[in-house]
Amino acid sequence: METLLRDREEQRAILSVQPTALATQRLYRLWGWTHVGRKGPLAGVTPPCWDIYVCERGVAQQ
Repeated sequence: METLLRDREEQRAILSVQPTALATQRLYRLWGWTHVGRKGPLAGVTPPCWDIYVCERGVAQQ
């Protein structure tokens, strides 16, 4: 994950993960991601709900 985000300039990164992927969610939290909510239900999407995680990447440039 760090390799994917290393050269990004955004202040934060956001990802979504299936609510049933508990081992994946534990790994994201270990890496410093914070669970901030759940999106859904979404019509026509499988699964209909997704857990949303945010990782702060640094101070915003002014």
